Amino acid sequence: MACHEPEQEGRRRHYRAEGNNSSLLKSGRKAAFFTLLSFIRYKKVEKQIDEDTYQPSLILDIMLVLAVLVIGIFLVTYLVHSI
Repeated sequence: MACHEPEQEGRRRHYRAEGNNSSLLKSGRKAAFFTLLSFIRYKKVEKQIDEDTYQPSLILDIMLVLAVLVIGIFLVTYLVHSI
């Protein structure tokens, strides 16, 4: 967002931003949506733990390990080439 010259209103300065705030509103809606989904997931897992029926997801564990492994490989490669 590009800023223009400040608009003078009394002693205060107001900067106008070019464009609209629709992207900010979209981001806020996405954040609220994912927060709601996370809360629902949390409540389901909490209920499963209370009922002693919870089983962790093996797929998520594997994806987390692979993500950490890939990031580690990229980091080592970057550090080796930066020397």
